[in-house]
Amino acid sequence: MSSFKQIQVLKQSKPGQVLTDSALYWKDYEFPTVINEYGGINHIDVSAARPNYVVATHASRVHIYDSFKKTAIKSFSFSENVYSASFRRDGKLMCVGFDSNNVKVYPIMEDQQKEMDLEEAEASASASKPKKRPLRKFDDHLGPVHVCKFMRNLYQVMTASDDAHVRIFDLATSSTIMKLKAHKDYIRSGCTSMSSDDLILTGSYDHTVKMIDTRINSVVMTVDHGEPVENILMFPSANMVVSCGGNSIKIWDVLKGGNLIHTMINHHKTVTSLSFSHNYKHLLSAGLDRHIKVFDLANYDLVSTIDYPSSILSLGILPEDRSLVVGMSDGLLSFRDRKKHDFEHQKNQLKSRNKGFNPYNYVSPTIFATSATDHLILHETKPHLKSYDKQLKKFNSTKALNEALLLKTRVHTPQITIGVMQELIRRGTIKAALAGKSEKSLGILIKFIQRNISNPNFTATLTDISNILLDLYINDIGKYAAIDDLFVRLKATIDLEIQYQTSLFQIIGTLETIFVAQNNEAK
Repeated sequence: MSSFKQIQVLKQSKPGQVLTDSALYWKDYEFPTVINEYGGINHIDVSAARPNYVVATHASRVHIYDSFKKTAIKSFSFSENVYSASFRRDGKLMCVGFDSNNVKVYPIMEDQQKEMDLEEAEASASASKPKKRPLRKFDDHLGPVHVCKFMRNLYQVMTASDDAHVRIFDLATSSTIMKLKAHKDYIRSGCTSMSSDDLILTGSYDHTVKMIDTRINSVVMTVDHGEPVENILMFPSANMVVSCGGNSIKIWDVLKGGNLIHTMINHHKTVTSLSFSHNYKHLLSAGLDRHIKVFDLANYDLVSTIDYPSSILSLGILPEDRSLVVGMSDGLLSFRDRKKHDFEHQKNQLKSRNKGFNPYNYVSPTIFATSATDHLILHETKPHLKSYDKQLKKFNSTKALNEALLLKTRVHTPQITIGVMQELIRRGTIKAALAGKSEKSLGILIKFIQRNISNPNFTATLTDISNILLDLYINDIGKYAAIDDLFVRLKATIDLEIQYQTSLFQIIGTLETIFVAQNNEAK
């Protein structure tokens, strides 16, 4: 005797998501390591030199983290807010902008710091703890300094402030090399060229992005983003620039004088930070909507979205895309590392077992993964039947339909109710199951039909059920006012659906006429 076959639930068809290689690449990250800091993380920078330290600024503190251990290896605490701590390209120095118009340069290398700490300790022997003294201090600005970057030549520092001025300082002499009032409002973003010693890019709350040539001390290109500019990037060849502000990201062509190439509006709130992938094939953007969006720079398509628990203020990415560093408004600093593939882990397991060989060593079954051609022998388990399946197995058609019309089933999973009805139609017992209904159960059934008959996946089945109900209860119409009202509502729902279908056919006919006319004109 064959076993009972359970109801096959009708599944609604949905368009499948096509996962490209890029989408899979950006989903290949582990669960993040999260550090809780004090205040929103307003800036993150990653050192290009090994071991790729990460610096984060929040409130009055600057922390430098080991990107492998995810621990702070050096901390700076000040009496004022700090912004835009950035590493020099060789990883030996770090510049920090302050709320009190100052810019300070600190050493990162341990030998340099030890020498400075020793000198400071000798100078103030009475102090309980020597403070970290900066190598250089620049205080020519008149407003908080939100941008400070090292130039490509390594011995100059570019700064931009809320006083709308851009300055370049010389590290050797602490003197100002260039001063220019480039904007009409606060300057909150800036970057230096990776291919030229003379190009600077700045973004301001006056909605403009400007490229400055330090050789002539003048602006050579201006583009209007249309909203306050939060962050900017320059391609390594300096032929294109990227700006973000509001919920939009824009790509500009420098070689054509600042022509707009493309606009991407995929965020729901303000975009706060931008970053390139290690090979410059992808652009990452972070925003207050708690998302990181990844765009393919070949066609500017959105390829992946990464969700975070809080609004994102800053974003950094380590070389080879091995880790995403994200700073959030509630003080959370997230490190999300790329996954280590199981093959390497299994290989290391085998190596460790072979060092001390023992024929009785237990080998984990996970090492021997199954393939598509393996024949699997599964343990036969007794299937757990739902209440409506149990009634169908006993050929209790009426009880099976009643179980399928329970509140939880008919509201949350109407496809199960439809599946039971289809099974009863197949068995030829649907009339017996629908006959003899009480006023309450008949009302529940009519309400269910009225609610779901407009669903294209259920229309055919519920139309048949409606016709059977009319045949069975035609003589009872007029006995119960509530049932009469439900039948009237069902008719109104069907009439409205017929009107929708008629309108859609008219639209289709109009569109076909337009398409035919266009094809004739083309010929």
